[in-house]
Amino acid sequence: SAEQGYGPAEWNVGTAHENGFAVEKSLEKAAHFFANAANKGVPSAKYDIGRLYMQGTGVKRNVKTAVRWIREAAKENDPRAQTHFAYLYGAGKGLPFSPRKCYIWATIAATNGNEQADELREECASFMDSDEITDAQKSAKWEREAITKRDVVIRE
Repeated sequence: SAEQGYGPAEWNVGTAHENGFAVEKSLEKAAHFFANAANKGVPSAKYDIGRLYMQGTGVKRNVKTAVRWIREAAKENDPRAQTHFAYLYGAGKGLPFSPRKCYIWATIAATNGNEQADELREECASFMDSDEITDAQKSAKWEREAITKRDVVIRE
């Protein structure tokens, strides 16, 4: 349980506080529990604390910290984080603008079932020529295989 420091339970309590499910709604408490769970290696919590840092919700806004947490969750195969990571590259927010990296991460997220990632991937592709898209498709396949094997050697 969360009281005993079990990471997934702490993430659940953080989610409850963020949404006001059966507990008082408190973004500060949500951030606390997400951070605890993230530090224990829970990918969903890494994404959620990164999202809160990016928004400045429940914690002081810190883009560098946000990107670090979102990147970790993305590399640990969290589709929400992968889509958000792609968006950060596509928008040039906290990361350098890179349609190629946006396309790669959106492809990985889409492969993992995130429906929003398909639209994002197409938007990123609009900045690329056909050779760049072909290259990005190959890179996405390789990156996805590395992630699913937990052999995360993705180069940024």
